[in-house]
Amino acid sequence: MKQYAFAINLKDDPKVIHQYDDFHQDVPPAVIEYARNLGIVRSKIYRIGCHLFMFIETTDEFRPSGGLIPTPQDDPRVREWEGLTHDLQEKLREAGGDEWWARMQLVHEF
Repeated sequence: MKQYAFAINLKDDPKVIHQYDDFHQDVPPAVIEYARNLGIVRSKIYRIGCHLFMFIETTDEFRPSGGLIPTPQDDPRVREWEGLTHDLQEKLREAGGDEWWARMQLVHEF
């Protein structure tokens, strides 16, 4: 089992933040199935203000790439979800060129 952490910001607008929280009260089953098919076993998103932190546990075969963004070949329901949430987010300057959610570096563990 592998673990990863990612970060991104929401647009700093109370309406956007509320909308993002509301969206995540009822994540479409197709989105969860897509994540599981990628090898994501568990996913948690935390928020403080407009800052988001995502922690995932994955299979050993999981390879993070492209900032976890679906491709045109993926399920249209997943691409629709990505479009809805993407419009509420702002990429961090620390994110790599092909990342949307920036992969975080582990600096301490006990």
